[in-house]
Amino acid sequence: MTAPWFDRRRVLMGLAGVSLVGCETGTQSLAVTDNREGGIGGTGIVGTVTGFGSLKINGMTVELPTTTAVEDGYGPVESSALHVGDTLTIEAETRADGALVAKRVVRERPLIGPITSLNGGLEVMGAPVASNAALPEGLRLGDRVAVSGLWRRERVQATRLAVAPQPQDIVSGAVAGDRIGVAPIAEPAALASLQGQYVTARGRYAEGVFVVESLRPGRFVGAAGALARLSVEGYLEPIADAPRFTVSGLGHSFEKTARLQPVAAARTLFVGPYTGLFDVRFGLPLPETAEDRRRLLEAVEDPFAPQNAIDLKG
Repeated sequence: MTAPWFDRRRVLMGLAGVSLVGCETGTQSLAVTDNREGGIGGTGIVGTVTGFGSLKINGMTVELPTTTAVEDGYGPVESSALHVGDTLTIEAETRADGALVAKRVVRERPLIGPITSLNGGLEVMGAPVASNAALPEGLRLGDRVAVSGLWRRERVQATRLAVAPQPQDIVSGAVAGDRIGVAPIAEPAALASLQGQYVTARGRYAEGVFVVESLRPGRFVGAAGALARLSVEGYLEPIADAPRFTVSGLGHSFEKTARLQPVAAARTLFVGPYTGLFDVRFGLPLPETAEDRRRLLEAVEDPFAPQNAIDLKG
């Protein structure tokens, strides 16, 4: 099951007629309450690949059958194209033996486009990129790069950098005012109905703005059925409404009673049930160094109640 893309004409019409199920500030394009008798519901995963032999992500092992669709912002890709450091969205179902099995995998890259600055730090399409990963050899100002990673307020914390695979530019993140992430959008009024939501936009970056040519709203499409729990890697950023934080760039809303201040400054793995809002139970602070992060996550025994995690419900 693939999320629909809408071309520039539909984008400029404000996605009229598209049904998007909301959940306050930050929405999903899917109603996720699980009502099946005895059913555990699907698992929605947003995180960074730490290894293979099945997908290793967020302290979990997720089987990837050959029949499962893998895609990115351009369309279908081979599973062999995935790398350690890629940021993924996964919809998984739980098999009778307890194993997680991916039903849909999307490689989500916040930025794919031209390098607009190298002096004083890397910028891609005007957005700052912080990274310990090496820039592909030979890339210069104006060359195009694909950035895997997580939004961290006004910048992307990159986990992998690669040569852009196709000529079309991409920006993925939460719509906020006239921007997706921090990339300014031409004709932002067309995205008014998507404020706070996660979108992936294809188009072109020119003269300091991103011109949207096609757009895919939302993150989950129901490939594993109704979602009942989430595992999300990310950074917090402050908002005005309770619980005073959201996951930067992802458009996920927490239950109002979540106690998030203890992990406000850290890269964190958030886990818990999903009932229309993210009823987060635990937050596991993560190291910034990729190898340290891999070691910590692959030592996790229970990914939904990880040892050393902070109780965010207390």
